[in-house]
Amino acid sequence: MNKQDDIIEEAGKIIQNGGLVIFPTETVYGLGANALNATAVGKIFLAKERPTYDPLIVHIDSISKINMVTSNFSSIAKKLADKFWPGPLTLILPKSSSIPYIVTSNLESVGVRIPNHPIALKFLQKANVPIAGPSANKFGYISPTKNSHLKPLENVVDLILDGGECSVGIESTIVSLLAEPKILRMGKITREEIEDVIGPVDFQVNSSSNPEAPGMLERHYAPKTRLEIYDPKQNYNQKVAWLGFNKNAPNIEIKKELDLSPNGDLIEAAENLYSFLRELDSSEFDIILIKYLPNNGVGMAINDKIKRASN
Repeated sequence: MNKQDDIIEEAGKIIQNGGLVIFPTETVYGLGANALNATAVGKIFLAKERPTYDPLIVHIDSISKINMVTSNFSSIAKKLADKFWPGPLTLILPKSSSIPYIVTSNLESVGVRIPNHPIALKFLQKANVPIAGPSANKFGYISPTKNSHLKPLENVVDLILDGGECSVGIESTIVSLLAEPKILRMGKITREEIEDVIGPVDFQVNSSSNPEAPGMLERHYAPKTRLEIYDPKQNYNQKVAWLGFNKNAPNIEIKKELDLSPNGDLIEAAENLYSFLRELDSSEFDIILIKYLPNNGVGMAINDKIKRASN
């Protein structure tokens, strides 16, 4: 057994004993607790300063554990799981009686996925329980995609598992299967990819103060520095940071510029979004300006994050 295996084994024991562990996934870093232990899950809300009306996603390492989380794993759910798990797709399903209501914000449904990250999967196997795991950041702030983003929570967790940079960089796509299938949050997996597997899907990516899934609040993923959609008619006399895409900076005075993808690659832009937003979120700048990206594929998910972050 190598050192990393020892640390993962320790992380699993911490979860079994009701503690908190930050763990990597392919999307963003998660703040994990035993999803069957209401007291442990309560620590997540305290650590993140997260309101209890915002439900959590539950992670498992294998479809063999699905009945610990849901009371009805339908044939449509199985089709999507077979195609996209492990991967950045969360399914909203009827919750099992063993999942406490603090996980689901008193809803009768629960979000569940299998992450596609070797450390996350080993960690889930060692813990041997479903793990509730929202993003490992203070509530409403930019999600963490690398170890250096985890400092604000390092003193309130028992262990941090370092898995390098997250390869996807934005949260999972969420599909509700409680009635007719509908997308509640866009992510790397697109509507077209989902419809290829199960046919037509409704689309309800709107804002709610009583969300049925994470990431639906009007303001979310936001830097402390004001983020605005660039308006060519406006004069910007402040210290401006520009978060660009495909070399699209306007002819205005810019103090610092980062480009999400100089080649116009939306997958690369998603990987860099949170990391670059954090880099520009400093006292040096009065405002961060951005334009919406092409609204197709994962660009739809990126634009949803930009919209919520700039509210």
